[in-house]
Amino acid sequence: MTISDQGGTPVHSSTSKVPDHELLESSIGQLGDDLFLDYRFAIINGTARPGQRLITEHFATHHSIETAYAKQILEALAVHHYVIRSDGNYAVTNWSDDDIRDLVAATKEMQTALGLKFAERKDPQAIARMRETIAFEFRNPITAPQLEAFHIRWWTFFHQMLGTYKVATFRTINLTTTPAYLRRRMLNALTFRELAELHQRMKLLLNAIDTNDVASIPAIYSDQIDIKLAGALADNRRYTGYATDTEIDYALRAILAASPRQI
Repeated sequence: MTISDQGGTPVHSSTSKVPDHELLESSIGQLGDDLFLDYRFAIINGTARPGQRLITEHFATHHSIETAYAKQILEALAVHHYVIRSDGNYAVTNWSDDDIRDLVAATKEMQTALGLKFAERKDPQAIARMRETIAFEFRNPITAPQLEAFHIRWWTFFHQMLGTYKVATFRTINLTTTPAYLRRRMLNALTFRELAELHQRMKLLLNAIDTNDVASIPAIYSDQIDIKLAGALADNRRYTGYATDTEIDYALRAILAASPRQI
């Protein structure tokens, strides 16, 4: 999926419906990727309110793109659960506390099983890569780029263990149990101290795997996920308190520079 430039107007290469799995994996062109990232960040940090509507034609007009391409970008946001499809257009996702608790409980069970299986079949190359991903220290205050870098490191760390499962469907289940929207919202809610604690738990988990201390793995996973749960619930309650059915401000790109986050 690419963008061409005709007379200064970005045009998507196809108006056909793209399967959801391709939207999860593929670029939608430089401008499309940039807009996807901007709106994703606005949603997870609360700049965009839950329930706010995104009207495809208005989105296209504001960003000077064709309607078909605008729909492609909004569909990508929907596939990743940042927005939902609503009356032919879209609205910012709103999560309940029960949604979060259920997903966190499922994540805890599945990641614990994954950690135990990886400890049984550990791969030296994967362990070396995991060590690389946690070889850093946080700087306070936490900035948006630093938080994004940590999310990538966190995801890379656990992705190394997925190769333990040789059956592709098991890997898919683990990858999709906790939607990207929720993962990012939970990490975004953490303070500097909580992020440092999570980082330390990742080190403890890797050490337990490397030394065959399988008895410690369930507790480390449980503590690691519990660290994120309280903050995610509190953050989500603040977020849902701002719910509205008004249309989103498409000029939000101008205010996306996040303020540094203190302890």
